[in-house]
Amino acid sequence: MKILKFFALAAILFAACDNVTTEMSYDQNLITVEAAERITVEFCDETARTYVENGDRLRWTEGDEISYFPGVTCNIQYRFDGKTGDNSGTFTRVTEKLITGNALVNTYAVYPYNVTTSMSDEGIVGYNFPKEQLYAEKSFGLGANAMIAVTEGKYDNVLRFKNAGGYLKLQLYGKATISNIVLRGNNNEILAGEATITGSFDKEPMVSMAANGETEITINCGNGIELGNSAATATEFWFVVPETTFTKGLTIVATDTQGNSFEQSTSNVIKVERNHILPMQAIEFKVESEEPEIIPITATLTYTECKSSISGYGNPKSYTNSFGTWTICAYDNQNGIQINKNRVAYIGTPTFEGDIVKIRFDFAESYTGNIMLCTECGTTSVIGQFESFGCNGMSKEYTLTTTGKKSFYIRSSACARITQITIEAGGTGSGTTPEPEPDPEPEPEEPDTPIVNDGIIGGWHIKSFCGGTADADIYMQLNSDKTFLLYQRTNSATFVRFDGTYSLDESNSIISGTYSDGVSWANSYQYSINSNNELVFVNTSNSAEVTIYEPAAMPTISTRSISRLAVSSDNRPL
Repeated sequence: MKILKFFALAAILFAACDNVTTEMSYDQNLITVEAAERITVEFCDETARTYVENGDRLRWTEGDEISYFPGVTCNIQYRFDGKTGDNSGTFTRVTEKLITGNALVNTYAVYPYNVTTSMSDEGIVGYNFPKEQLYAEKSFGLGANAMIAVTEGKYDNVLRFKNAGGYLKLQLYGKATISNIVLRGNNNEILAGEATITGSFDKEPMVSMAANGETEITINCGNGIELGNSAATATEFWFVVPETTFTKGLTIVATDTQGNSFEQSTSNVIKVERNHILPMQAIEFKVESEEPEIIPITATLTYTECKSSISGYGNPKSYTNSFGTWTICAYDNQNGIQINKNRVAYIGTPTFEGDIVKIRFDFAESYTGNIMLCTECGTTSVIGQFESFGCNGMSKEYTLTTTGKKSFYIRSSACARITQITIEAGGTGSGTTPEPEPDPEPEPEEPDTPIVNDGIIGGWHIKSFCGGTADADIYMQLNSDKTFLLYQRTNSATFVRFDGTYSLDESNSIISGTYSDGVSWANSYQYSINSNNELVFVNTSNSAEVTIYEPAAMPTISTRSISRLAVSSDNRPL
């Protein structure tokens, strides 16, 4: 885990001419403060900052504001005078200079400024962790990072800022532009809302969240953030959270600018510590297509005769069936379209919603010759031809090599001999209103707690590998129908899912398998059940490689929430 060390010290140094003056009021506990017009700031550690840049270094941001409590409980607003990227500069007072409040033993400052930030007489800060945070490139959003500084005494002019929260860095990639991302704990952990921050000189701040706080944090991406197209170029999204242990894992829901949502969950315990960054494994944003499935259909034309009423090319005649309108144009008024006559101009197909993929011709007699498929009807010449094929016999079936054709014209002397044309297309014709598809049966959920039966059928969790601790966390389910399901997690908070089929050589107690993408297991294994009801796998190629699995329920994770990353054969569990 990478621990950033840039959250060190930021000193606010007061010039002699800006010293704070105080005057006792009539109330012994109240004092009136004449706040300095301007205070000078610089970072004691060059790596400290309020936003993140290359090399994990911090800088101030233009317009940054702090709440300042110079020995009194009143919240005084100061604004940064410098530019984004500066590591030092001045803050100018925004509020009135005469402020009255209860006396404090120390001087305090809180970043960022908020009018609701309060201070108790005991020096405890009342702060509101934002439920919505703004996106920032490779950083946390402006104002999301809470810091507190406490002096050694009332007249100590040095403020050393320390971070109140931790950082969870999510990485997404895929073909999407993200609108917002929601983070929540699976055990309703409080992540935002009212809190108290207890700060002491040279000690870590302590945060306590209110019981009625928010259980979700949202990163607002404005007009949208386009994702990187691979795991190596994944886009970073930083959540600032109070120190939190997600006892049952966490869930993120990312929504793109088209309204599509993608959910990812993990069930293992995750701890976000103060002043630390917890990077998550790169995840691909995937959305299941909601477009209706196009059901392939078959349209058929049959005819016997079609004569024109004038000499030469006649007017096309229409034949309509449930898949649209066919057209046939005769050559002259004497022969027309008649069996065994070469007097047909063209035959036009209906227009289908899906692409035409296959066509079949049945002839009244054996025909030897070519048939041409054209995009235009033409009369005296064949125009728009895009495919041609030969026939030899009583029928001909042809699969198109050209894609994207939803209609075309058929030109050939064979047209007068055709008794039937059958077309297979990827959807209904233009003249058809398809029947609504029945609601699909709900997909059965994978069992959360499969029972381990006699033998190897059931759920298992890796216990040891070669007598020691396994490098990966693996859950395995062997089903009675010879299918398997595997969840593997290595140095990450996210499981990777694998599935496929397995086979048994029961006479020799050997198991082998194939993943659903066709890749075989790297090895076959001799299996047995030991006296502790544990499943033992011994590699048949290396008997010293022994893996032991103990009976266990599969983790409660939705199928859609399991990462299906492309991994090499070397990274597969078996």
